[in-house]
Amino acid sequence: MDERKKPGPAKISVKHAVNTELRPTMRPGKRRPSESEISPSRIPRPRRKTQRETIEGIVAPTQIFQPSDVIDGQFEVLTLLGEGGMSQVYEARDLRLDRRVAVKVALPGGHTSLSREARSLARFRHPSLVTLHSMGEHVGLEYLVLERIFGVSLAKDLSGRKERQRPFGVRETLRIIELLAEGLAVVHRAGLVHRDVKPGNVMLTADERVVLMDFGLAATLHAEREAFVAGSPPYMAPESLAGTVQSGQEHLIDIFALGVMAFELLTLTRPFPGTEMVTVREAHRIAAPSLKAMRPNTPQALNDLIAQMLSIDPAQRPQTIEEVAWRAGSLRERAKERISHEFERPVAERVLVVEDSDTIAKVLGFYVTDTLPKADIIRARDGLEAIEQLRTRRFDLILLDLQMPKMNGIEFAMQARGERLLGRCRIIGVSAGAQSDDIQLLHEIGMQRFLRKDEALRKNLGETLRAMFGAPPPKE
Repeated sequence: MDERKKPGPAKISVKHAVNTELRPTMRPGKRRPSESEISPSRIPRPRRKTQRETIEGIVAPTQIFQPSDVIDGQFEVLTLLGEGGMSQVYEARDLRLDRRVAVKVALPGGHTSLSREARSLARFRHPSLVTLHSMGEHVGLEYLVLERIFGVSLAKDLSGRKERQRPFGVRETLRIIELLAEGLAVVHRAGLVHRDVKPGNVMLTADERVVLMDFGLAATLHAEREAFVAGSPPYMAPESLAGTVQSGQEHLIDIFALGVMAFELLTLTRPFPGTEMVTVREAHRIAAPSLKAMRPNTPQALNDLIAQMLSIDPAQRPQTIEEVAWRAGSLRERAKERISHEFERPVAERVLVVEDSDTIAKVLGFYVTDTLPKADIIRARDGLEAIEQLRTRRFDLILLDLQMPKMNGIEFAMQARGERLLGRCRIIGVSAGAQSDDIQLLHEIGMQRFLRKDEALRKNLGETLRAMFGAPPPKE
């Protein structure tokens, strides 16, 4: 019996990765061909669609490629990982580099190009974002070669917990939200909005990564208003469902979706019922229920954060995803294994000011104590001295000048990250003349915020510190 006629693997609703229970399959008795043995006769042609299989209403698309097929002379198909309405994702072996990859292939006759997703993914690299290796075209079909992520989707984990009625813990949820927010911060700084943040697009890996997948709906900031009427209705913001997203507020729809997901992880139910656009829009007429009412031991600070993220009014949400990451990280740092009481603020924040100018170092210290009166401030005159400080004590925050003698800010951040000296310490870059490429690189290696040395520095630093540490607003 021809092995090709056997039924393919079960179809599952995942994206570029799959639960590790699914193992690659090969045809019995067949070895992997060498690169020299690959010939045009081995390259499969996409099957012809039947009358019932129009792209608009396809019910069960046949697997385009089978195990042992070779895509573009380089990627040997191992198994189907998953599929959606416009694409299928395969695990494959890169015959040239001898590594496992995920290959996302556009369905024949589809109306959506993978080029936009490829351009989006090519703009960034971060542990919480899936990595794009390359893209190409094979027998008339576009494909993306992506990092193969071994793990389980957050949607599958959540589904199992719902069956057992065991919600995620507070610290566990805070970790997921913090890491996703850090990844989304890179996306937003690249001028993009994901638009489809949901558990089905998040992977949890054995090495504790939390990875955001599927950038097929990503859109640029300041795109046409109609472009933001897209996503999965239960996680879409009210303004996105209504097509009223305002210029400059596009990124806030990702913050809302992350809030819905956080609420669901902690309570096993979404804050706004319904799965269709009409029912979800109707649910948005009423504010989200109190998290603390459904889970009484929730810290008030966490209840407040999620309530703000779920605000119907975009102006009432945290205005940057970085703020969400800072607040979630701060809460997780202060959380203990079992939490049933309010968090208390630490007695003092320890701040390392890395600045070669004595005058500017004093000014920065004054600005910090203006917002954090009890802060313990330590001075380092260059990157080398700062590295030595990190080796002997723990800091909550580093104010980092980027242009210094001996070791500049970028070199410092790379060495500190490489030696694992930072822990949960946050970095704020401060410079008068940093280039955009340097700032982007610093964000990728751990800097949370960049501030310019200008007349607005005091105001901007104060706002940043209040968001990071929950300090009270300035007195009028």
